[in-house]
Amino acid sequence: MTAGCGLGLESHRRFAAQVAHEMRTPVTRARALIEVGLADPDADEQSLRAACERVLVVCSEQEAIIEALITLARSQEGLEDVDPVDLAAVAARVLEACAPLSAGRAVRIGASLGAATVWGDECLLERLVTNLVENAIVHNHPGGWLRVVTAAEGDKVFLGVTNSGTAVPAEAVEDLTRPFRRCRTPGPRRTGGSGLGLSIVAGVATAHGAELDLRARPAGGLSATVAFTPSLRPDR
Repeated sequence: MTAGCGLGLESHRRFAAQVAHEMRTPVTRARALIEVGLADPDADEQSLRAACERVLVVCSEQEAIIEALITLARSQEGLEDVDPVDLAAVAARVLEACAPLSAGRAVRIGASLGAATVWGDECLLERLVTNLVENAIVHNHPGGWLRVVTAAEGDKVFLGVTNSGTAVPAEAVEDLTRPFRRCRTPGPRRTGGSGLGLSIVAGVATAHGAELDLRARPAGGLSATVAFTPSLRPDR
């Protein structure tokens, strides 16, 4: 399945409503935490401090949504300045940064980082790789694995991220690159996340003239491949 994330004019109203809903939820939670704390006549310093700490967590969730929206908007504006970007080096940095997350979730990381240079915006490409790797870790299971590959073949450069995990219905894969769509899979419900991670991946890929191919693995988990044409500068 080849994915894109362009929003047509007919989708803008729905997207705005989705943004409002996603932003309203943490605001409502934060307000409730504050009101409960203030309404408690027996509240002491310790309980009020605990309430403030929970509000800070909610604020962090809001910040994550806002940052994700900014990145998504930037990816849809197109690229003004591009430079040669070594995807192998980018992937290596991302894997190093994500090592604590993978260790905490007991997810093994494997990599085969061959030469893979493309024209593009390095910050956006790093966000693309980060979102794919974080998604592969978070939506995995303890003792699972993920593998990252960069390679050049013919006139294409490829980035691949494959991971084990819960089985994803094939018909649900296309929804994963749509803003605020979260895959419903069997097992304990996961919380957190902006619902924009793979939308941003699709948007950054499109901005770079690349194709994102996202597939459900029969054994569980996902396989994501981004195919770039390095001979084409996306700003031209």
